[in-house]
Amino acid sequence: VSTQSTGTFGPKKNFPWSQMRLLLLLLFFISLSQPLAAQCPCQGTAILAPDFFLNWKILDDLFIVDINVTTLGWIGIGWNDENSVSGSMISADIILAVFDQDGQGSVTDYWSSNYVAPSTDLSLGGRDDVLVSYAYQDFTTNVSKLSFVRKLSTIDVGHDWNITNSERYVIWAHGSQPGPLSYHGTNRGSVKINFFTGGQTSRPSINPSTNPPTSASPTASTNPPTNTLGPSTNPSTAPSRFNFSKNVMIAIIVAAVSALIIIVNMIFGIVSWKKKSRLAFV
Repeated sequence: VSTQSTGTFGPKKNFPWSQMRLLLLLLFFISLSQPLAAQCPCQGTAILAPDFFLNWKILDDLFIVDINVTTLGWIGIGWNDENSVSGSMISADIILAVFDQDGQGSVTDYWSSNYVAPSTDLSLGGRDDVLVSYAYQDFTTNVSKLSFVRKLSTIDVGHDWNITNSERYVIWAHGSQPGPLSYHGTNRGSVKINFFTGGQTSRPSINPSTNPPTSASPTASTNPPTNTLGPSTNPSTAPSRFNFSKNVMIAIIVAAVSALIIIVNMIFGIVSWKKKSRLAFV
């Protein structure tokens, strides 16, 4: 009695299920091995001064910043290299917003090389890496707002610092009067932040200078303005929040498809075994 059936269409060819499973499992583990930068978005909040509130978010390769400052003067924020031992204007990557008499802001990418007014990246032969920006002043609350987006890593070597998963000094400053860029006086400081892991890790301090002024007593409200990037949190108690990235979702989908293929393969195996068993008794 023959136990082999050729069927109407000739001998049946086996589909390489084992190779497919190995390929899917390989893709699954590759997707899980992506670096931390791809596992964001990460976001955080830091109170740089009683009147200066910083919110940020990292989404894929984008660095999104939102600032609220109680002032009607210009506002700015910057950061030093991760290896810098102090937060200062020397070799600082800075984003500034200057407002007109109607409260509309102009946002520009700057580089500071010393304790003088910074220069635009464009004027130094670099490029402006602010991709999207919005700045305005609310005259009813005397609050200036600045939002901007830039890449975590730019190619403007010598005029930008890349945002990496490391602690660095963040510097801030603002003017006290409406009008063009002017000396900030005591309205400046620095704080250490890792934008990937959470809020500030040191108390705000005044930037070093040849004649450091005395800190002014805080007079602004301690209630931060609304955070446009998400719910406001206390940076001293709330860690950075990590959500599913596209890589994690791909890993889940690949795992589900792999499991489905294994189940289908098992069903085909059982059906094939039963068919062969019936043929054996013909």
